[in-house]
Amino acid sequence: MRVQGWEKRLADYFDLQKDRPFEWGKNDCILFSAHAVALVLDRDIDGEVLGYGDYDKERALDILKRHGGKISGILDNHFARKENKKLVCRGDIATVLDGETEATGIVFGKYVVCKTYNGLKYVPVEKITTVWSVE
Repeated sequence: MRVQGWEKRLADYFDLQKDRPFEWGKNDCILFSAHAVALVLDRDIDGEVLGYGDYDKERALDILKRHGGKISGILDNHFARKENKKLVCRGDIATVLDGETEATGIVFGKYVVCKTYNGLKYVPVEKITTVWSVE
């Protein structure tokens, strides 16, 4: 269940993250999204998604490999997929294809807010490849 005030909590989080660079195991796209979902649900989900503790790029790639090489493989284990992407809601978690790069982020209005190597990127919802319900 989403907590009262979650939209402001997300906006504040995005503001804090806007210039913070990508760092495997500390501030990558999955952890960015997991922290955002935690603000929406007021529940720590980092451990559920990837396990606790820092990890490096090698471990991250190993985790992806165990889930079919895709971020969606990890998220399918923890969230209910929405089969109709038109039913996307603010606060849902989504993957996007931006160029040739798959990233995960949080739906916020007309965009999916994603962590990139240079901070945050606002990718239009039209680029969503998969969306999961956050409840």
